[in-house]
Amino acid sequence: MPRHLNGIQLPLLDLPSAQSTTSHDPLMDLPVAKRPKVSHSATQPNASAVARFFATPELVQILLDYLHTDRIDLLVLAAVCKGLRTPALQVWVRHLDFNRDDFEGKLKLLKANTHLLPHIRCLRIFNRAEPGGERSTRFWNQAKTLFSLLAAYRPFHDPGPLLDIAIDVDDGDGLYQALQPFPRFAQRICALRLEDECRFTPLEADDAAKTFSTTGWISLALLLKDALQRRPSSVESLRVLEYKTNSDDQEVQVRRAAKQIFWSTLATQCHSLHELCLSVYYGSQADHLIRHGLFTSLKAFELEDMSREEDDKLDVEAVKTFLNRHTGLERLLLFSSTAAHRGSPLLDQTFPALQDLELGIHDIPSPAETVFQFLRRHSRLRRLVTPHLNEYDGRAALLKSLLSACPETYKHLPSIENLSEGELSALIKDGARPLRAKVNTQNSTMNRTGVISDTEPSPELGMLWSGVRPECVEDLTFLTLVLRVPNFVRQEQRLFQLFACGILPNLTELHLQLVGREDDFPTLNELVHQLIPSTSIRVLCIMAPPAPDLAPKGLPLMLMTRHLFPVRFELLCWGHGSQEYNYWTKNSMSGKYFRFVADSSETQHSASPRAAQLGKLGRLQAIPERMVLTQVGANGVWRQKSENGMGLNSVEFVDYM
Repeated sequence: MPRHLNGIQLPLLDLPSAQSTTSHDPLMDLPVAKRPKVSHSATQPNASAVARFFATPELVQILLDYLHTDRIDLLVLAAVCKGLRTPALQVWVRHLDFNRDDFEGKLKLLKANTHLLPHIRCLRIFNRAEPGGERSTRFWNQAKTLFSLLAAYRPFHDPGPLLDIAIDVDDGDGLYQALQPFPRFAQRICALRLEDECRFTPLEADDAAKTFSTTGWISLALLLKDALQRRPSSVESLRVLEYKTNSDDQEVQVRRAAKQIFWSTLATQCHSLHELCLSVYYGSQADHLIRHGLFTSLKAFELEDMSREEDDKLDVEAVKTFLNRHTGLERLLLFSSTAAHRGSPLLDQTFPALQDLELGIHDIPSPAETVFQFLRRHSRLRRLVTPHLNEYDGRAALLKSLLSACPETYKHLPSIENLSEGELSALIKDGARPLRAKVNTQNSTMNRTGVISDTEPSPELGMLWSGVRPECVEDLTFLTLVLRVPNFVRQEQRLFQLFACGILPNLTELHLQLVGREDDFPTLNELVHQLIPSTSIRVLCIMAPPAPDLAPKGLPLMLMTRHLFPVRFELLCWGHGSQEYNYWTKNSMSGKYFRFVADSSETQHSASPRAAQLGKLGRLQAIPERMVLTQVGANGVWRQKSENGMGLNSVEFVDYM
């Protein structure tokens, strides 16, 4: 087992000895003119290609960047390859995740290899306890040690790494104490993600005061103010703010007042926000920020309002006014709980750059004409998400009206995220060209004998959509197929034929949702075999019913021996979780991830049509979850994909927008 897997412990890197012993050469005693002339090349043989490669840092850097992009675990590489250990660690440490699960091992590594500290570009501080769990002061003591090391081993003029911080509010004091000696690092906070777990009813106020103080909120406000005092524009690095509450218990007045100080500081002085995400149970938790916040660079706004108390609800008019002040939005998410429904804040705004709109059922404006006009004003909209609830049955008619009015502009808007499978199938015939779709083959429309009919308009699609022409689904990039396992043998031929005929030329990601008993599941090789003709699939995600330690049949064999895969295949995701998907709770699945390892370079990137039909030889290699679900932007903001894999909002492992 590689040493890094046990607490990420790597030894102090060995440095070559600067001392060497040499024997005396008698020729050196002769005058230079009398010394025999010897060819330099005769005594200095040419260095090997490998040695020349390792002696060229630029080439090593290019290789490591490529390996990182190709989902190679650089920690494993550093543990097994001494020649690449130092540069591999230098690339790996660029994005350092300092979290409560393994922070001690990473800090030990950095203490033993302080030369890595100047290479840290983006640092995530993640310390969120389980609900009701204990908070350890050791994490923040070690975080302070990390900041001390960064200050000691980076150039004085270096501003420090960009910080993405995800903590519980009551850890605000620990964060402040860790950063207070290093104000330049506080100025590098680009994302602040807060979870507010500590709630108490008024009857518990005395116990609350004894158990938790207001220092979390006060310290967070001081953190912002201290940075502002040292440089007027110091908070311009802050791009993302998230605030999420996880309890519907009302909080005591003293904490509410402390929170108000933080919101006031943020609203009046931090104008650089690009993303603001709020999830609240009471209007007072976000009311001040909604009423007074003005963020001229805001590109994304998410508001989940679960407030239910009439005397502490979020004012819809205040939300509407906030939206009117921020017309540069590119992404907008609004969700109100049923009890909180008091009308939609979306009526007459226009967001010229809006591309992504996600609405709860109670946030959809009415009447339908209002919705139609709102969408007509947003011709750049590329993604519309609405829940599949019966209360809003005018959804399909609305999208059909948009298609009739501007077919080229809105042809990609209908998708499984805003229509049922039947509604989407009908709209495809009316001109929709969806990018995302889901098909339940349990309710297949193919004829009862299972024989392909030559009279159907598109027999290859008989198992998918009835009466849909192949050209109507050419734009699909993401598809979920629900396969009933007992019928797999009957569906097998059609699935293979679907790709062999080139029906889905742009399909990049395929999710297979298996329904049935574990004993009936096909082997992994059988599933992959159906995709061999595809020239576009890069990601295959297989989802099975929940079961402890369930693994795909045939996986060990595909890890050890070579098999045939689609020519562009990159990633396999295997997950098991709930078959039922809840839009609001977003049921998650646990997953395992495997990258494709080519058998030889000769099979890669071949332009031969024959090679594409045959696929490519290789095997699977297990990779850590973080290499698939974690992404870090150039602005230092960390994106963590969820493991949602069922139903409406299946997680995408490839970004399409």
